[in-house]
Amino acid sequence: MVLREFGDGADMFDINNARDFYQKLLEDFDDYMQRPDSARHAMNCAITAHHMADWVWGDFVKGDAALKAKLGIKKKEHFMA
Repeated sequence: MVLREFGDGADMFDINNARDFYQKLLEDFDDYMQRPDSARHAMNCAITAHHMADWVWGDFVKGDAALKAKLGIKKKEHFMA
């Protein structure tokens, strides 16, 4: 999984796509469920869940005019609302 490329083209971590990021979300959720009293696990899960839409937009929606039309959206801001 690679988080995305930065300006110098260097990859980060091992998150390459929305499916990889979803796997991270599942792992963060599992960690939280094992330790529901942990603020760290709760925050990691919440932050990852919040960013899931960015990954779905980039991997599935952004370049698919038919899907955007079906969803009734034109811009990322409409998808994120």
